[in-house]
Amino acid sequence: MILKSEVEVLVNLPIKETFDAFTNPSSYLKTPVVKSVNLLRPGIGGAPNTAGALREINLVAGKLVEEIPAAERPNFMEYRFHEWPVPFKHAGGAMRFFAQGQQTRVVWDSAFELPGFLSIPFVSDFLNKTYGFSLEQLAKELKRVAESG
Repeated sequence: MILKSEVEVLVNLPIKETFDAFTNPSSYLKTPVVKSVNLLRPGIGGAPNTAGALREINLVAGKLVEEIPAAERPNFMEYRFHEWPVPFKHAGGAMRFFAQGQQTRVVWDSAFELPGFLSIPFVSDFLNKTYGFSLEQLAKELKRVAESG
């Protein structure tokens, strides 16, 4: 069973600045949950947020190893966790960016595969809501980082 969460935030910056703030792992260092980031493999043009990039993000509680299979600045970036501090397989995610005047609407989704034995309505609903809440908090934190420069 695939569970998917989606959140939206409106950022008070133009689309290119918002894309850079949300997709460049150096922004993550300005959040309280990220301890360090390492570019394991650069993407197209040597960038950390382009197709082909492989990044390691060390969190307060675990580690992410994240691949960027596709990206098109400033419109979208897809990602997939090869390693993350959750005992389920990550099914992929994406950040999509939409210009709205001098603001940008960010639509961020992420999905994971829930093992069959946990596909009980109460359990799956709880896990999806918990994951969605975490994604929403991270989106709000990156909005704060982006807008504070």
